[in-house]
Amino acid sequence: MTKTTNHIYEVQTAEGDVVEILRFSTPEEATEFATDINGDYYVKPQTLSAEELLDILLDLREFEREENTNEFIGQIGVDSGLIMIADPCSVKGAITEDGLAAMHCRTNNEYKSGPALSGFNLAFQPGNGDGLYDVYAKFDDAGNIAKVEIKTS
Repeated sequence: MTKTTNHIYEVQTAEGDVVEILRFSTPEEATEFATDINGDYYVKPQTLSAEELLDILLDLREFEREENTNEFIGQIGVDSGLIMIADPCSVKGAITEDGLAAMHCRTNNEYKSGPALSGFNLAFQPGNGDGLYDVYAKFDDAGNIAKVEIKTS
C-alpha cells in the first residue's frame, strides 16, 4: 500500500485564532489556497500539539452543529388530538365534527398519520396529545423555509 504524505495547515484570523484545519497533498496546494482566501485570514503549516489540534477540531465540530440547528419559529396548539398540515384552499368550510371524526379514524393506524379531508392534506396525532408544541424551521441559502420540524415529545 502506498502511503500519501499530507501537509496539515491552520487557517488563522489576524488575531491568531485558528478557525480551520486543512490537509493538502502538497505545499503548493496550500499556497494556492492561501492566495484565494480573504486577506483577513492566514494559512500556516500546523504547529499545534496533538491535544491542541484535537481541541480545535472538536470546537469546530461543535460550532458546525450550532450553525446547522433549526430556528424556533413559534408554537402550534392542539386541542383536537391532531396536527394538520393543509393547503388553506382545500379546507375552507370542510372542518366539521364529522370531518374531524373521519380524520381521527384515518389517522388511527400504526403511524398515527394519514391523509386528511381532500387527500391533499396530512393529519397526525402528536406524541403527547393536546397541548402546545414548538415548531422549528431550517432555512436555505436564499432565506426560504426548507424544512419544518414539530417537536411532539
